[in-house]
Amino acid sequence: MSAAPAARRVHALAWYDGVVEALRGKELDRHVDAVLDFVGAYFMMKSPVHAAAQEIARHLEEEGIDYAIAGALSLGVHGFVRATEDVAVIVTREGLEKFKERWLGRGYVNLRAGGKAVRDTIHGVKIDFLLAGEFPG
Repeated sequence: MSAAPAARRVHALAWYDGVVEALRGKELDRHVDAVLDFVGAYFMMKSPVHAAAQEIARHLEEEGIDYAIAGALSLGVHGFVRATEDVAVIVTREGLEKFKERWLGRGYVNLRAGGKAVRDTIHGVKIDFLLAGEFPG
């Protein structure tokens, strides 16, 4: 009679702000559940990312600013669905300036002074602006 296989310990490593942390047991379960909740909401188009994308699109349209949704959200239109934590938007430099003049402090904050990206403070989502005709970054 052979011995029963040894129990395997399941653990994972998590990366937070440059620190690697080992996750085990209930802590690992909580993190896995949180990821599954996020991904489930994302693929049902009910995530904070989708809400932020709809909101920024509405604001840009109200202001008459031409834009295009880019990045992972745009891939879904082409049949490649990929979860993401931000919204990428292509605008002109003038469109970005107009948006910031109107909306900074009203649900959006700069991520850094002089930068292009903002944070949607209602949904907690980064909005990454790409400028039309310029190199991304």
